[in-house]
Amino acid sequence: MKKSFITLFAALALSAGLLSSCQDGRKHLTGVRWDLQEIIVEDYIPTVSVPQGVNIIFSDSSRVYGNAGCNNINGGYTLQGKDQITLDRIAATLMWCPNMEFETDYMKLLEKVERFSASDDRLVLYGPQKSFRLIYTSAGKVD
Repeated sequence: MKKSFITLFAALALSAGLLSSCQDGRKHLTGVRWDLQEIIVEDYIPTVSVPQGVNIIFSDSSRVYGNAGCNNINGGYTLQGKDQITLDRIAATLMWCPNMEFETDYMKLLEKVERFSASDDRLVLYGPQKSFRLIYTSAGKVD
């Protein structure tokens, strides 16, 4: 009986630890407007020029929205474990913009994001095997 209680206690403690680490990531990720600063693509030497105004916001209700430079974007996201994230059903408004190539490429990258790291002032979204990184800085809390 004592061994079963210790096993149960250890399992509950481990579950609480996993949940709190997931919550810590969510705490930094959500409720902040993240402004895109840089895109780094492995095996691609030139710097990708990021237009002003590209941002992303993760809500507490697993929704994501923002701006791709001209068009507004929105969709859903799912957190799994400590640093796994999936963005899905990302859609954009349909205004024609001078830099549509950037927006199209950016949207494709968002759909491939698999992991993230977030702190109070920096967010990095990673592609498969860290093949690309989308690097954002905090522009402050949103309501």
